Amino acid sequence: MRSYIQKTQSASVALRSIALLIFVAFLFSGCAQPVTPVARVDTEDTRVEEIVAKADAGMKPADLYEQVYTTKRVVSVILEGFTSEENMRALADIAVEYDVPVVFFISYVDASDYPDAAKYIANQGCELGNYGLDGEKAMQNNTPEQNAKAFYKTQYAIQIAAERTPSLFRCNGSEYTDELLSIAAASGLQAGVEPSSYLNHRSFSSYGNALNYVRKLQRGSIISIKLGQELDDDEYGDPGSELDERPAIDKKPTLTDENLFSDDDTYSNTLNVFTWLLDTLQEEQFDVVSLKSLERTKQQDTAVHSLSESELALYNSDNYTLPLTDESLGATLTDTVPDTYFDGAVFVGDSISLRLQTYVEVQRESDPDFFGTARFLTSQGFGVGNALWQISSDSRHPAYDGTVMTVEDAVAAMGDVTRVYIMLGMNDIQYYDVEEFINNYRTLIYLLRSKTPGVDICVQSITPGTAGRTSVPTNEDIFLYDLALAKLCAEYGYTYIDVASALRDSTGALPETLCSDSSNLGLHLNESAVEVWIHYLRTHAVPAAD
Repeated sequence: MRSYIQKTQSASVALRSIALLIFVAFLFSGCAQPVTPVARVDTEDTRVEEIVAKADAGMKPADLYEQVYTTKRVVSVILEGFTSEENMRALADIAVEYDVPVVFFISYVDASDYPDAAKYIANQGCELGNYGLDGEKAMQNNTPEQNAKAFYKTQYAIQIAAERTPSLFRCNGSEYTDELLSIAAASGLQAGVEPSSYLNHRSFSSYGNALNYVRKLQRGSIISIKLGQELDDDEYGDPGSELDERPAIDKKPTLTDENLFSDDDTYSNTLNVFTWLLDTLQEEQFDVVSLKSLERTKQQDTAVHSLSESELALYNSDNYTLPLTDESLGATLTDTVPDTYFDGAVFVGDSISLRLQTYVEVQRESDPDFFGTARFLTSQGFGVGNALWQISSDSRHPAYDGTVMTVEDAVAAMGDVTRVYIMLGMNDIQYYDVEEFINNYRTLIYLLRSKTPGVDICVQSITPGTAGRTSVPTNEDIFLYDLALAKLCAEYGYTYIDVASALRDSTGALPETLCSDSSNLGLHLNESAVEVWIHYLRTHAVPAAD
């Protein structure tokens, strides 16, 4: 990106000649409607002083739009920065064609250098936002006067260029401190934006890349497409490395398209990225909504228990030297229950649970009442993340009665389910951090209970791998995610079934004598391990749902 000094040297004479104009009276009202500039009598320095004084007097900080937790399939999209005028116009045209409410965050320098592009974007009905003097970073380290000047000059430049006054701002690579938010509010800005996911011109080379990205996207995300710039190290996210195992890996999409836009411009692929993103969001049935609308979809935390410090310590991996606990977590020891206890139960899982299903089916050949009427919804490569995908030819959803269905729809179709045992996560660890993983679990459970009210939820721990495993997921990874699941259940009133505690040896690993593929993957269970699992379920019973 060009430096601030280089770009300001090319600012238009027209804009420099009206440096003594004043903003209209409602500049600081947060309105983003067309305005007519009037002559000013005060100086830029005076306005900056007034902004700082207003903030010092206790100005309420501006709001901050961030990713929200929601079970709805909604996201917001912003574009920040600048490429060429041609690309900027094309991006606005794409937004209009797809009828999505995106925000273009434009800097002072770009509004000054390219006023026609800014006006075109506004006239297309797209919202303009304040991107500082030149998309500068670490604005939290600036003085209040520096930030006030940045916000003020950018508001002014955008208002002159596009006859719009932004109400939203984006601080590139910055921490939104209370001081920064207060200065923004005193500058007439209503809310800052903190994206949860970042893209740029290098992010996708095909439609398939975009589809893979969207399928792993968290509901309630704010997606930023950075224009004319590279991503920072902390903006790449952690898409996860390829697992060396099957089926513990998501199938890679194979669909590819030729570029929709291609020329010699380094950043022209941004148009492909934007178009593929919108197309795949549609395919996965995500709605792109405004930032205000996204905020309104936020669901309140429904935790039913507030955990004490000693309880929280149980779920903190820093308190353990090995990937195992002294005692099992969750459901406690009970008398052994009969097979009829599992009547109405459904087991949801990946290839680990598929092994349980196979064992039960074999036992039922000689004992039809074995494990009661328990049924199974299992699939290789299944995870709590891809359980939230839409049904497609390459999704991993299990089948019920011969039809591939989402878990919530399948459980609802069964009609007489009283308890659902979920064991998912082995295929999620390399793609989702702990917070994302838990949010996905919360969403899946919400969908289950919304389709089958009153069903009892039992979350089973992710089982460990053998000691020789060094690739993701390691036993340390699995233990960390298991602790997060146990904490989720404790807070939300679900039953945690710590099967892993019965399968871990003194080092926290799965003994090779319980593993069916110890010379290869070191993850899957043999018949002896399944028998240990079933015994644990029989001796850690929970009451049926009311």
